Amino acid sequence: MCGKNHLGLAVRTLRGSDGKNAGELLRERLRLCAIATLLCAVALLTPAAADARDLVVYGEPTLEKALKSVGSLWQARTGTRVNVFVAPTDLSYAQIDRGARCDVIFALAGATTEEAARAKIIHDATISRALRNGLVLIGSSPLPSRSPTRVSQVCPG
Repeated sequence: MCGKNHLGLAVRTLRGSDGKNAGELLRERLRLCAIATLLCAVALLTPAAADARDLVVYGEPTLEKALKSVGSLWQARTGTRVNVFVAPTDLSYAQIDRGARCDVIFALAGATTEEAARAKIIHDATISRALRNGLVLIGSSPLPSRSPTRVSQVCPG
C-alpha cells in the first residue's frame, strides 16, 4: 500500500502476515521485549534479595554483649545484618507466639522451653543445648591435688 504524506513523499506501509502494520508490529515487539526484560530482572534479583535478608536473634539479657559481638563478626564476614533483641525467655516466646520474626533464639533450657515446644511455638527438633553454666573458683594460692570438682562435694545438701 502506498500513500503520500503531508510533504508529498511516497510512504509505504508494511503489513505482517496477520494483517498488522509495521507500527503495530514494532510496538508489540517492544512490549514483549519489555516484559521479557522485566521477567529476567525479577529472576536475577530475587535470589539476591533473599540472600540480603537480615538475621533476627533473640537472647537472654545476660548474653546481650556476647550476641552483639558475634552478630558484628557475622555481619563483617557475610554481609548479612544481625538484629539482636534481648528479653527473658518467656517474653521472647510470647513475642514469637504473637507472630514476631525470630531466626535464632538463645533461651534458657527448662520448663519454659519445653512448654513452648509443646505449644508448637518452637519446633522441638530444632532445640540444641548450646551453652552450660559453670562455677569457677579463683584463689590466690594453688588448690591441693585432691580438690573437689563438684559444688556438692564442697557444700553437701
